[in-house]
Amino acid sequence: MGAIKLLAVAIGLLVPGVHPHYRFQQLIVNNNKEDKLQYVRPNSNLNFPVINQASDDLRCNVGCHNGTNTTTAAVEAGAKVIWNADVQVYHQGPVFVYMTKVDNVMTADGSTKWFKIMEIGPSFSPKGGDWEATMQGKF
Repeated sequence: MGAIKLLAVAIGLLVPGVHPHYRFQQLIVNNNKEDKLQYVRPNSNLNFPVINQASDDLRCNVGCHNGTNTTTAAVEAGAKVIWNADVQVYHQGPVFVYMTKVDNVMTADGSTKWFKIMEIGPSFSPKGGDWEATMQGKF
């Protein structure tokens, strides 16, 4: 098992970069699905990843800078909140989910401090590794 972890770390060091992708387009609160793109800024990046990780596009994706039509959902404390991706995670790799607090969703530019709310990585057993996020679309 130690060799598997070492191999995973070695492979990770060889990867030239990480390219964030996947678009979370649908909010589900307490199993109630909202309309797609309701409470979400639509983006113009249909081909995925954000290549330039020094650009502001990494914040909310390409083309999401105008939030004039963005609204907010009322979610009570303790509610079950799920974001539905437009496609399932189709390859092995970690999933990280971040949020940021903003004063006004219509004018926010994503420059506020981001915080991680979820991380899904591999789990290891004597049989090998398992990427739990593969073929999932709801987080």
